Amino acid sequence: TIRGGTTAPAPPEPSPPVVTAGGTPPYRAWFGAARSARSRILIAYVILLAFAAVLALLSFRHVLGLRLDDRVDESLQQEILELDRLVTEGRDPATGKPFESLRALFDVYLRRNVPGNEEAMHAFIDGAPYKQVTSRFPLDQLPAQQLADWEALSSRVAGEGRSVTGGYDTKLGRAHFRVAQVRLDEEVGAFVVTALPAQEIEENRELLIYGGAATLAVLLIASGIAWLIAGRVLAPVQLLTETAHSISQSDLTRRIEVRGRSEAADMAYSFNSML
Repeated sequence: TIRGGTTAPAPPEPSPPVVTAGGTPPYRAWFGAARSARSRILIAYVILLAFAAVLALLSFRHVLGLRLDDRVDESLQQEILELDRLVTEGRDPATGKPFESLRALFDVYLRRNVPGNEEAMHAFIDGAPYKQVTSRFPLDQLPAQQLADWEALSSRVAGEGRSVTGGYDTKLGRAHFRVAQVRLDEEVGAFVVTALPAQEIEENRELLIYGGAATLAVLLIASGIAWLIAGRVLAPVQLLTETAHSISQSDLTRRIEVRGRSEAADMAYSFNSML
């Protein structure tokens, strides 16, 4: 319609969609590939295998942690048992008589017993530090709050014969400790042995990293093999689809080459018989 000497502009023509060589838009080709039976089989297989691998790694990590905790606990318990034996059966070498003070008791024990690798020993008397052996401990200094808790256990108001076990986190991993309260006449003390197996913690961490890398490699290889196997199993279905697309009323001579006796092969045999 012409009004006032002007014409309405014509609407722009829509641009043709981009298609692949087979005449299908790319997004439809990718969507179809993702929905194919082969892809769904592979995805389900990878998910199940990855779930099993993660579960195995977590179980392996848990077992390593339990074994390490048990070994450390046995080592700490051994030190406490040696102290108990000295308290009940030992004698002061200076007098040949039972110990008369906690200072003499701790001096003899620390002189006779050397801490194990990555262990430390602390002795407290009446709420104050007395002696410590930390030459083989991985940390230069223990947390102040932890030392304060151990000092409190050696005070006269801490209770009778308390024995405490626990742990605390450090930059090198989790440390474990065991505390035994000792009473000798009017004196109250506490003996603490603590262990930080930093080397074993690092070895376990490296072992888990290597195990995770090996599991990932196995997962990739198994996925590739599963993709090939799924392709071979579903090959008759693909041939059936291509044949169905190519036949017409004037040409029914094409047949599917079938090998094996799988479900897909049986379907191909039935299709050939139908033709």
